[in-house]
Amino acid sequence: MPDRFLFREEQIRELSYNLRPALKGCSPVNTICRGLPGTGKTTCLRKLFSEAEMHTKKLVTVYVNCQIERSPFSIYSKVYRKVTDTKISPAGLSFENLVAAVAKKIAEENKVVLLCLDDVNYMGSKSAMNTTLFTALRLHQEFEGVRIGVFAVLSDVHKNILDGLNAGVVSSFRPAEVYFPPYSAAEMHDIYQARILQGVYPNVISGDILDLIVDYSMKIGDLRVGLDLIKRSVMNAENDARTSVTEEDVSRAFSVSKDVHVNETLKTLKNGERQLFELIGEMTRESKERGDAAGVTSGQVQRRAKDELNIGYTYFFEYIKKLEELRLVDLVKKDGVHGRMSYVEVRGFL
Repeated sequence: MPDRFLFREEQIRELSYNLRPALKGCSPVNTICRGLPGTGKTTCLRKLFSEAEMHTKKLVTVYVNCQIERSPFSIYSKVYRKVTDTKISPAGLSFENLVAAVAKKIAEENKVVLLCLDDVNYMGSKSAMNTTLFTALRLHQEFEGVRIGVFAVLSDVHKNILDGLNAGVVSSFRPAEVYFPPYSAAEMHDIYQARILQGVYPNVISGDILDLIVDYSMKIGDLRVGLDLIKRSVMNAENDARTSVTEEDVSRAFSVSKDVHVNETLKTLKNGERQLFELIGEMTRESKERGDAAGVTSGQVQRRAKDELNIGYTYFFEYIKKLEELRLVDLVKKDGVHGRMSYVEVRGFL
């Protein structure tokens, strides 16, 4: 966790406003945090929750990673352990009895619970999401004195989770939305510089090396790549018994660090989107092996996507637009033999 959390003042202000009722013993404002991977959503929430719990005993924050905890029972088991301050698993209880035990404890101790569902789109099914949210948002109707709010985190900037919810859940949820935009090169530079001052000895990473790390990070489009680059580059220098990082250290580190973004982002893709990205990667490799300097046109990809993946014209352009927005590929206009054409380029992963 950084000492200073830069360039997210507006998001922290909005989230603090939505959380503020909980500090007074009321239910917080339900909220969706939306933004591309690596835009600070999780770090922002963890820092906010930590500070809020330091200032009041009324609030209990429960952070759930939905890539790991996907069922209503596993999610409310985590709530149970947090509100009861125990590591004992409630295995053996029915879901109804588990929820009743959670509600009773919340009411007895006059607490407010803020449930954070990170990567909520990974939840097992629409049924699981409906059950989880319905239980949290309607629990006060069955158990007097229970107050629960939900912060849901999405790395898919297009997904509307309300579309898959029952009408009763939607009417109770009614979330505010907080958007986390991608970091600019200047913002990345200042964030990395602050982390370097915090965790690395002076003069280990020069200004030129920091600029190189920023360039690599912007090439991928993910702040986490640069943070990983800093760590691996310093380790490379240490392993060679040197007291400063070189360009070679960064280059070697990048061969590993570049996968941080793509691995995390690929998890958010639907099956057809992932297949299309893999096809673009395959066609890019084939183009390089042929020595084709121009690269692969979007038309060439579209034809193979139709023949090999059965992806029609409309879905192809919907998928390719999403891959571009997620900074997995770039669409570039180039002059060719047949005039100006659109080429698809993979962002430095291959």
